[in-house]
Amino acid sequence: MFKTRKVVIVGAGHVGSHVALALIQSGEADDIVLIDILKEKAIGQALDLPTDQRVEGTMVTTVMGVLKGAAFVRVHDVKENLRAIRMTQAILRDGRNG
Repeated sequence: MFKTRKVVIVGAGHVGSHVALALIQSGEADDIVLIDILKEKAIGQALDLPTDQRVEGTMVTTVMGVLKGAAFVRVHDVKENLRAIRMTQAILRDGRNG
């Protein structure tokens, strides 16, 4: 059975688009999804937070990508996004077992 290797890249700017191109050229991924959000603008409008407190936009987008099957995400705020992914996985795991 063929298993699709899906990669979701959060951030479709210069770096994200080059990562996607490299994955395509190397054959490392069968399905690539690019997600981009202007987190400063989205969070600024939604929560009225200062620029240095707007990591939530990326975290939510990252979690959504993982929930859709992403095995890899590229973000700037690695520690915060990894915590969000682990927390989401724990909640989902406990929800199935409880």
